[in-house]
Amino acid sequence: MLRMDQVNVIRHKVVIEGQSIRRVAREMGLSRLTVRKYLEHSEPIARRYKPRARPVWERVRPHLEELLAQWEPRTTPKQRLTGVRLHRALREDGYQVGLTMIHEYLRERRRQRAEVYVPLVHHPGEAQVDFFEVVVEVGGERRKAWKFLLRLMYSGREFAWLYERCDQLAFLDGHVRAFAYLEGVGRRCVYYYVARHIIVFMCPSRLCCAL
Repeated sequence: MLRMDQVNVIRHKVVIEGQSIRRVAREMGLSRLTVRKYLEHSEPIARRYKPRARPVWERVRPHLEELLAQWEPRTTPKQRLTGVRLHRALREDGYQVGLTMIHEYLRERRRQRAEVYVPLVHHPGEAQVDFFEVVVEVGGERRKAWKFLLRLMYSGREFAWLYERCDQLAFLDGHVRAFAYLEGVGRRCVYYYVARHIIVFMCPSRLCCAL
């Protein structure tokens, strides 16, 4: 299986530079079939493994969630439901489960329920990045496309580019084009996903400039 950087090189040479599959295969020491296979996929082809069965956890989880719902209204320090206390309650009810499993579940539960706040005050050099689906008209025909949009929230300057595919190559290419057009790299980038997750990227380089 090829590494992600090798896949990006293949797709950049063919999709962006317009090189032939034969030439790319020869330069990278790969077969044409391999090059063609990775061109048809947005991500590296990896083996898919079935999730490991967890019969004990599947039996314990409904009762665990029931206990959490019962303890939810209790807010005083003495009534706080810790992993140790929850583990003890499960053992008393006849469930054989490890304390580590309980702690892992509580950590994941807190992570999923944590609220994410994005500041409404923007400073120079801060950018917001979106990559979303749009409908465009080409030659009188309506078709689906993907729009990369990078906006400098402080100055209001922005860069947009349309792509035919939604993949990592297009996403990274959008950054390269945007930073070249804006003549600088943002100090802080906030990324919005369709799933409403938010990731904040802080540029570690001292060479980046406040756009």
